[in-house]
Amino acid sequence: MKIKNIKKSNFVVLDLEEDKSHTIDDVDLKSEVSSLVNRKFTHIGFNLSHLNYLLSKDLTAFAFIYKKIRDSGGQMIFIGPNQNIMNILHMTGFQKLVKTFSNEKEFLKYLE
Repeated sequence: MKIKNIKKSNFVVLDLEEDKSHTIDDVDLKSEVSSLVNRKFTHIGFNLSHLNYLLSKDLTAFAFIYKKIRDSGGQMIFIGPNQNIMNILHMTGFQKLVKTFSNEKEFLKYLE
């Protein structure tokens, strides 16, 4: 996984990519988000457009992250999930908790 911080408005967007095993490194991800929240960055987005699917451990990491961001008064968003990931978000109820944008252009329009 590669994490690239892109500051947009009051959001920090983490651009997630699969590693060689086609998974997200959930330990690195939780550590990065904890570091951001500790530095008062509480509006955090995740660009999922480079991912093919999510594993249960990824969902567990996102649940931990959502709680951390929510408890700090922030907002968590997803950008660009494919249809497989959208199906998973709907089945697990994440779409009710986390605002999701189909692409970065839609997200940027939301920030205006």
